[in-house]
Amino acid sequence: MKDFFTSKGFKILLATIFIAGGLSIVSFQYSDNAVKSIWSAICAPIQNITTHIADFAGKLFEDSKSVDEYESEINRLKSEIEALRGQLVNYTELENKNKEYAEYMQIKKSNESLKFTPATVISRDTNENFYGFMINQGSSSGISVNDPVITNAGVVGKVVSVNLYSAKVAPILSPECNVGAAERTTLDAGVISGSIKLADQNLVKMLYIPAQTKMPIDGIVVTTGLGGIFPRNLIVGKVKELKNDDYSSSRYAIVEPFQDIRTIRDVLVVTSFDGKGAIENRPLKELLEQSRSESASASSASSAMDAQQPTTSAGQQTTTKQNSSSTKKKEE
Repeated sequence: MKDFFTSKGFKILLATIFIAGGLSIVSFQYSDNAVKSIWSAICAPIQNITTHIADFAGKLFEDSKSVDEYESEINRLKSEIEALRGQLVNYTELENKNKEYAEYMQIKKSNESLKFTPATVISRDTNENFYGFMINQGSSSGISVNDPVITNAGVVGKVVSVNLYSAKVAPILSPECNVGAAERTTLDAGVISGSIKLADQNLVKMLYIPAQTKMPIDGIVVTTGLGGIFPRNLIVGKVKELKNDDYSSSRYAIVEPFQDIRTIRDVLVVTSFDGKGAIENRPLKELLEQSRSESASASSASSAMDAQQPTTSAGQQTTTKQNSSSTKKKEE
C-alpha cells in the first residue's frame, strides 16, 4: 500500500484530479466560452460512454421476461421431463416383459405340457423366517392351492392359500414346501426341505439320500415329480455339501437354489402340467421309500430272470438232443 502512494501512477492520478477540479471551479466562476469548450471536450467522451451504457441497459430490461413468464416456462419444461420419464419407465417395463416372455418360451420348450400364469411379488411377511410372499394373481387367474411357483432359474415354491386376486407362496426355504428331487447324473433321490438355520443363506436340505450316494459337489438337482405337485425335470439348484444324518444311517445334502428366494420379484405359477391330477397326500418320505422298494423289487426280478435264462437254454438244448436221438432210433 505504501508503494502505491509513492508510485508514478498515483502522482498522475492526483494531478488529473487537481486539473479537473480546477477546471470545474473556473467554469463555475467564469462564463468564458473557451473554458466551457475545453470542459465539454473533456467530458464528451465520458458522456457518450454513459449514454451507450444506459441505452443498452434499457434495451436489456425491455427484452427481459417477467417472473411469471419464467415460472410458466419452468413448469412447461418440468412437464416435458415427467412425460419423458414416463416413456422411459414404459420402455423399461416393456423390455423386461419381452425378456420374461423369452424365458417362458425357453422353459416351455423343455416341457410343452406346462401352462404358466405370470405374477409379481406384492408383499412379504416381515415376521416370517422363510421369506414367504404374496403375489398379485389369484383364483380369478386360474391359480389354486399346491400350484408350483418357478422362474427360468428354477423352482421357487408352491401356492399355499388363494384369494380372488392374490395368493400366498411358501418358498422351498420353508419346511412347509417339500419337493421330491434327484441329482441329475447319479439319479440319487431325496426330498428338498427348508431349515430355519439355512434360510437366511438361501440354502435348503436334500434329505433321505442313500448312505452310499456318489452325487458330486456342484451336481445339478432336479425335480422327480414324486407326489404329483411339481412336474419332472425342473431345476432346483446345485449340491454344495454332503453330510451324515445324526439320527439315521442316511445322508443329506446342502443344496443352493439357483433362484435367490430372498430377493425374488417376478415368478411363474404353473397352473397345469401332465400328471398334475395324480397328487399324493402321503408324506414324500413315505413315497420315496415306496419308490425305492419298488425299484429294488423290479431290479431283483430282472436279475432273477437273467439268472434263469441260461438254465432254460441248457434245458432246451438237452430236450432237443433227446428228441434228435429218438428220431434217429426210429429211422433205424
